[in-house]
Amino acid sequence: MIIQSFNATESHRIPPFRPGATGWSAGDLDHPEIERQWVTGRYEIVEELLTKMAPAYFAGGNAAFRLNSTTKAGGNVSDAV
Repeated sequence: MIIQSFNATESHRIPPFRPGATGWSAGDLDHPEIERQWVTGRYEIVEELLTKMAPAYFAGGNAAFRLNSTTKAGGNVSDAV
Protein backbone atom coordinates (compact mmCIF):
# COMPACT_ATOMS: atom_id res chain seq x y z
CA MET A 1 0.00 0.00 0.00
CA ILE A 2 1.39 3.41 -0.92
CA ILE A 3 0.06 6.22 1.19
CA GLN A 4 0.59 9.84 0.25
CA SER A 5 2.28 11.67 3.11
CA PHE A 6 1.32 15.09 4.40
CA ASN A 7 3.93 16.59 2.08
CA ALA A 8 2.54 16.21 -1.44
CA THR A 9 6.01 15.67 -2.94
CA GLU A 10 6.80 12.62 -0.81
CA SER A 11 5.19 9.24 -0.60
CA HIS A 12 5.90 6.58 1.97
CA ARG A 13 5.40 2.87 1.51
CA ILE A 14 3.50 1.46 4.47
CA PRO A 15 3.76 -2.29 5.01
CA PRO A 16 0.60 -4.41 4.93
CA PHE A 17 -1.41 -4.20 8.15
CA ARG A 18 -1.15 -7.79 9.31
CA PRO A 19 0.76 -9.36 12.18
CA GLY A 20 4.20 -10.48 11.05
CA ALA A 21 4.70 -7.65 8.53
CA THR A 22 8.05 -5.91 8.90
CA GLY A 23 9.15 -2.33 8.27
CA TRP A 24 6.77 -0.59 10.69
CA SER A 25 7.50 2.56 12.67
CA ALA A 26 5.52 4.66 15.13
CA GLY A 27 5.25 7.37 12.46
CA ASP A 28 3.15 5.02 10.31
CA LEU A 29 0.36 5.31 12.90
CA ASP A 30 -0.14 8.96 11.96
CA HIS A 31 -2.13 7.94 8.89
CA PRO A 32 -5.89 7.89 9.70
CA GLU A 33 -6.62 4.52 8.02
CA ILE A 34 -3.73 2.79 9.80
CA GLU A 35 -4.66 4.39 13.12
CA ARG A 36 -8.26 3.17 12.70
CA GLN A 37 -7.07 -0.41 12.24
CA TRP A 38 -4.57 -0.04 15.09
CA VAL A 39 -7.12 0.98 17.71
CA THR A 40 -9.54 -1.84 16.84
CA GLY A 41 -7.08 -4.57 17.84
CA ARG A 42 -4.32 -5.39 20.31
CA TYR A 43 -1.25 -4.54 18.26
CA GLU A 44 2.28 -3.44 19.05
CA ILE A 45 5.41 -2.72 17.03
CA VAL A 46 8.51 -4.57 18.20
CA GLU A 47 11.73 -3.85 16.30
CA GLU A 48 9.82 -2.84 13.14
CA LEU A 49 7.60 -5.95 13.32
CA LEU A 50 3.82 -5.58 13.67
CA THR A 51 2.66 -8.09 16.28
CA LYS A 52 -0.56 -8.87 18.09
CA MET A 53 -0.37 -8.60 21.88
CA ALA A 54 -1.53 -11.43 24.08
CA PRO A 55 -4.70 -10.80 26.08
CA ALA A 56 -4.17 -9.12 29.43
CA TYR A 57 -4.04 -11.33 32.52
CA PHE A 58 -7.32 -11.45 34.43
CA ALA A 59 -6.74 -12.09 38.14
CA GLY A 60 -10.25 -13.47 38.73
CA GLY A 61 -10.07 -15.88 35.83
CA ASN A 62 -9.48 -19.02 37.89
CA ALA A 63 -12.52 -18.39 40.13
CA ALA A 64 -14.70 -17.60 37.11
CA PHE A 65 -13.54 -20.79 35.38
CA ARG A 66 -14.33 -22.91 38.50
CA LEU A 67 -17.76 -21.29 38.82
CA ASN A 68 -18.54 -21.93 35.15
CA SER A 69 -17.34 -25.54 35.35
CA THR A 70 -19.32 -26.24 38.52
CA THR A 71 -22.58 -24.81 37.22
CA LYS A 72 -22.27 -26.68 33.91
CA ALA A 73 -21.72 -29.94 35.81
CA GLY A 74 -24.87 -29.33 37.90
CA GLY A 75 -22.91 -28.72 41.09
CA ASN A 76 -23.59 -26.34 43.94
CA VAL A 77 -22.41 -22.79 43.26
CA SER A 78 -21.24 -22.37 46.88
CA ASP A 79 -18.70 -25.19 46.32
CA ALA A 80 -17.02 -23.27 43.51
CA VAL A 81 -16.56 -20.00 45.40
